[in-house]
Amino acid sequence: LALIVRIFSNEDLLGANASQSSLRLCQRVLEFNPNDVTTHSLGCETFYGMAGDSAGSFFLQAVIECAPIDYLLPLLLQTIAQKSSNNESLTDQQSAMDYAVDNAANFVLQSAMRRLCALIESGDTSNGLGLNEAATNILSALSSSKAFTTLSKDRGGVIIRLLHLARSLGRTSTPAEETKMWSHIIGSQLIHSWIATDVATDGKDFQADELFAAYLDKLFQPKESKVDQIDSKERKNVKGKAPEHSDDGAATLIIAKLLGELLASPARTVANSAAVALSKVRPDTMRIVALSGQLSKCVLDSFFTHFGSSSLAEFRAVTATLDGSRFSLCWSVCSPKGL
Repeated sequence: LALIVRIFSNEDLLGANASQSSLRLCQRVLEFNPNDVTTHSLGCETFYGMAGDSAGSFFLQAVIECAPIDYLLPLLLQTIAQKSSNNESLTDQQSAMDYAVDNAANFVLQSAMRRLCALIESGDTSNGLGLNEAATNILSALSSSKAFTTLSKDRGGVIIRLLHLARSLGRTSTPAEETKMWSHIIGSQLIHSWIATDVATDGKDFQADELFAAYLDKLFQPKESKVDQIDSKERKNVKGKAPEHSDDGAATLIIAKLLGELLASPARTVANSAAVALSKVRPDTMRIVALSGQLSKCVLDSFFTHFGSSSLAEFRAVTATLDGSRFSLCWSVCSPKGL
């Protein structure tokens, strides 16, 4: 069905009739017609049920990516992006958090946020109010500290989309207004959730930026392989892999992408906090990031793009750390062993 939706939405194949073809298919499968209120309850139930199924999730992702905005927006506003109400129980009301924590439905939520970002950034004035309402409802539902405690564990992809969505809603010009920005709210929640992570402090008191840096040190340092944990006498009899670095893991790459998003945040207090933490990581941590193509692209590319013309002490600290490692970096890349 997902493939059929994409085919029916392809104007190169079906010409001007593509939009109507995909609309009829969506209405038939989801039993939801935005112009007929009698179908809304059943349609929302169908959407909710399909989202939790792997095959249904693929179909809904295709619907969200391809459906006409006049159909999609009312559908989202009554499912994923409906306004939260303290007077309704979660059994009576779909919540964005319900989608976020589900292994299949979270991809439906991510598709919705990605489509909303694209539509908002395209400058669609005809649906501007509805798009902003849908985006704001999702951000409101997922921005609480309780929600971030859950999301920060294994839903990094959802948080990346949240940061994109927050950024698409624009920026303010005054520091007094910045704390009301969604980019500031979401970015601050993410940083606080990281700082709350268990980090060895040896009983000392640390500032927030130092805890942030300690978290990054812990994350990007290489992990010992099983071979490294075996006694040296037994090690020669074991044929194992080389020590595994944490940047080989998908979870570490997600965190690196999130750090890059924080560095690019239009909320300057958030971006500066990330820059300060990056400037305080250990030199060996910085070297690991610099030598990893994926981590370097996510973190350092974002840093130099958004702080490259800055005179901040953080910029000087990062460049000094990289400059101090330049000979070891060059040798690692150019030596016969590296090649």
